[in-house]
This record gives sequence, C-alpha cells and structure tokens, in this order.
Amino acid sequence: MTEDCNLNCRYCYAEESTKLKLMPDEVVAKLIDELAALDEDEVKFIWHGGEPLMASLSFYENVLVQQKKTFKTERRFSNIIQTNGTLLNEENISFLTDKHFGVGVSLDGPPAWQSLLSAVIRRPRNMVVLLVSRVPTYPVPHE
Repeated sequence: MTEDCNLNCRYCYAEESTKLKLMPDEVVAKLIDELAALDEDEVKFIWHGGEPLMASLSFYENVLVQQKKTFKTERRFSNIIQTNGTLLNEENISFLTDKHFGVGVSLDGPPAWQSLLSAVIRRPRNMVVLLVSRVPTYPVPHE
C-alpha cells in the first residue's frame, strides 16, 4: 500500500519519508473488486509495505466502505495491518479494535531499539514482559 516508512532500517526496502505516497483509490477499488470476484469463502486483506499506519484513518474508512459495498453479505473479508508499532496511539488502536482489524507488530527499528531487543531476546520471558508492559489493555470485540 506504501513503500514509505517512519523508520530507516538499513535492511529494509522501505524508504524513510515524510511525504506519503499511498496506493491510489482506483487501485484499491480494483483490488477489492478483483478479490471479491474470486470463488473464496473468505478474503484477507493484509496491509503492509513500508508503514501502513502512516496513512490516515480515512484511508482505511474508505477501504471499509468499498469492501462492504463490494462483498456480498454471505462472503467474509478481514483486514490485518502489519506495523512497526511506533505509530500506535489511542485513536488508531480504538479504530482498529472497533473495525475488527488484526494487528501484527514487527520487532525492528533504529539501532538503539535493535540493541535493546537483541539483549532481551536472550531472555525470552523478559522480552514478553517488556512488550506486554508497553501495550495498553483494550477490550477484545466479540462478534
């Protein structure tokens, strides 16, 4: 959806950028139309590539409108975001929770973070404590 990112990890293809270049609306609409035409019971949209949370929530609102308009009620679709986690905040966590997005968090970032994580990885229990202590508690929606 974008190759832009708010980090500049040297091993990653994504480019650090303050000017966001998003997948155009026409491409999103065509993608949704083509996936809806498949003979599948469920379609999963995985939003990644660069840092997807650099896009405004209105981008995802438009995606949801298009998906609901295109998919028939008996067909299921889901959305998943793969993020570096640095842009998670109350507003977008609430949005992602309310709209039933799955969220994957990549454990990477600038060298200082990598050093911290590499030190913690040797002690897996500490890594879990570190990560969990940084994630606020949000209610899990039940369908």
